[in-house]
Amino acid sequence: MRATGWKAFWLWAVAGALLSFAVLAIMSIGLYLLPVAIIVTVLIARRASAWPETLGVLEGAAATALWVAFISAGVPLCSKEGQMSASHSETQATCGRAACHNRSVVSRTTADQSNENRAGLCATCRHVRLVTSSSGSTFYLCRLSDVDTRFRRYPTLPVRSCSGYEPLTDPPPAKPDRL
Repeated sequence: MRATGWKAFWLWAVAGALLSFAVLAIMSIGLYLLPVAIIVTVLIARRASAWPETLGVLEGAAATALWVAFISAGVPLCSKEGQMSASHSETQATCGRAACHNRSVVSRTTADQSNENRAGLCATCRHVRLVTSSSGSTFYLCRLSDVDTRFRRYPTLPVRSCSGYEPLTDPPPAKPDRL
């Protein structure tokens, strides 16, 4: 017995939802869900009338899109520069890529500690100036190198001891200089 009317419409909607979800999630669970969605669609095609009930596929795809929008509500938008960004009061950082949303969740204190571990004393020295290249690499420029040749312009990191080290009294600049 062939399903017709609203029953067939909702069967096609289930097929559309499964297919669209499988395609959206193809990089994870969608790869495993796609064969199931295809089998369900073939079974529905055999048991439900074709036209106009097949418009239910669009309903299913739209329902999937609304569901994705609903679960994504409140996810912060990424910055245009593609840089990691977090204020002192935030406990999360975003990668800055539109497709990635909020993958890198890092506490602010952890990010600061990581920076100190990577740069050593330079991360908290008042003589340092952060310089970012056009490729996005960050370098620590020692401004003491301008007046004293004992200090390297771009020291090898991490710096564990330095005769010119003076702790930073003000917070470092929010954005590093661009090369």
